Amino acid sequence: MFFATGAFVLGVGVSVANVVVGTFRQSYCPPRLLGRVSSASMATNQGTIAIGSALGGFLGSAIGTRPTLWALTAPLALTWLLLALSPAGKARDLPSALRPTRRTGPAADAPSPA
Repeated sequence: MFFATGAFVLGVGVSVANVVVGTFRQSYCPPRLLGRVSSASMATNQGTIAIGSALGGFLGSAIGTRPTLWALTAPLALTWLLLALSPAGKARDLPSALRPTRRTGPAADAPSPA
């Protein structure tokens, strides 16, 4: 019962986080880099899933299924502390999009719109 409830809460949290991270990525990254940033993020995510699956399978074979679930779930339940205790946990707004610091080319001499 506890495992099912925890898995549900985790799934809801991951879904909400994916929306927030995707929105932030689209608003913060320059359009020309968005594809690269998104693909690098997805590759990292999928790569860690493969590593976690292999680790879970190895531990399940070595110490059993139930101890493996507890060994991998207990630290996961504490990950909220990383955000709560970091400076990012106290921020209330996402940073604004990066602005170019220096304009180059023919438009550099033109007045900037106010």
